[in-house]
Amino acid sequence: SNSIKEKLITQLGNSKTNYLFVSLIPYLQHSSREVKMATLQALQNYNDISIAESIIKVYPAYLQENEQLKSLTFAILTSRIEWTKKLLSTINDNTVIKSNDVPSNVIQQLVASTDPSISKLAIQLWPERASRESKQKYDQVQLVQRVLKAGEGNRENGKQIF
Repeated sequence: SNSIKEKLITQLGNSKTNYLFVSLIPYLQHSSREVKMATLQALQNYNDISIAESIIKVYPAYLQENEQLKSLTFAILTSRIEWTKKLLSTINDNTVIKSNDVPSNVIQQLVASTDPSISKLAIQLWPERASRESKQKYDQVQLVQRVLKAGEGNRENGKQIF
């Protein structure tokens, strides 16, 4: 039954034994959404780049059937720097995953990444999002500056607080 498969998959994932993740990969193609979700969550316990490659490979056919599964897939693919870079290079090559497949919140996360190689490629892939993010930050800075200029400070009160 699927619930037994889910439990077994979860146990394999929790074991974190390096060679076991290979036995989980075929379950990404299972007919049950719950089994696929359990598999993705179990695979998240491993670091091997081949996991990201396998997830990317089966994504179009098996992992975008609903928002919950799609969201979990992208959360996992962006959970490690090397996996994120693999995802971005795949999107950049316009092969398996298209740029319009990526959820808005993931694009925002990628554009704002502290890793320059990730943010640079994300900005190239989604320039309209990058410019929108930059404009929002600029507008926020302008608002803070206006508030600071409009207010009056009291040095003695400030010393008491800090």
